Amino acid sequence: MNKLLAAHFARLRKSRVFWLCAIFMAGYSLFGQLMNYYDLVTYGEAVSLENSLYGYIVFYGILQAVFCGLFIGTEYSDGTLRNKLVAGHSRIAIYLSFWILSAAAGLFLCLISLAVGVLTGLPLLSGFQSSPWDILTLLLGHLGLIAAYSSIFTFMALIWQNKASGAVVSLLLAFLLLFAGGYINARLSEPPVYSNVYMTEAHMIAEEVPNPDYLTGTTREVYEFLRDFVPGSQAIQLTTSSALPRPFWPLVLYSLLIGGFFAGWGVFIFYRKDIR
Repeated sequence: MNKLLAAHFARLRKSRVFWLCAIFMAGYSLFGQLMNYYDLVTYGEAVSLENSLYGYIVFYGILQAVFCGLFIGTEYSDGTLRNKLVAGHSRIAIYLSFWILSAAAGLFLCLISLAVGVLTGLPLLSGFQSSPWDILTLLLGHLGLIAAYSSIFTFMALIWQNKASGAVVSLLLAFLLLFAGGYINARLSEPPVYSNVYMTEAHMIAEEVPNPDYLTGTTREVYEFLRDFVPGSQAIQLTTSSALPRPFWPLVLYSLLIGGFFAGWGVFIFYRKDIR
């Protein structure tokens, strides 16, 4: 596997797709900190460094889908995947080497975003306001999500032999996970009651009315589980420490379970796949 990884990383350094993803992550982080500084100058209120530092994780799944779909998918279209098999590399080693590469590339993209955010934000803003424990907790959650997304989209790229259609399907899946996460969080954010204000001849009256969209009972428990389980919903929660669930560890556990499931299933299918 060492030779496979060496070849993958050598190709990664020359990959336009990878560096475009890195530029996007760096640009997003830079823009976020500059907007924070603009708010500080305009409104005169202290803005924390982490106000937009972790927002990149929302877009990470989309970039990972694009990277895996195009970078790994090229192995099929160029015939290099078959050449690796002819050279004597096992299918399990090939699959796991791509998973490791995908996770390492995703980690690098996230570190680029964090580095640009910190280096830009420290001289401009008031520094961190979250506790070291919350920062560490968030970063552990990001690592878990990197493992989950890299496993999902490595699976998609190696099971789908057509590079173009595989990349499109992976991208659609990334958007679907993100939209599902937004919907789940929105439903759970519904208040139990809302204020209904109306006028009489003499007074303005405000009364609390039950919210029919408020989730209760088993339905709410299912949505709460999905909020912590679905990667897109996890990403939304991991943009700020104030949105972290308590306890937090189920998020990391679910990410690792998702990553392990798709890795195991992918190895099983890839081992029996007819590679043309």
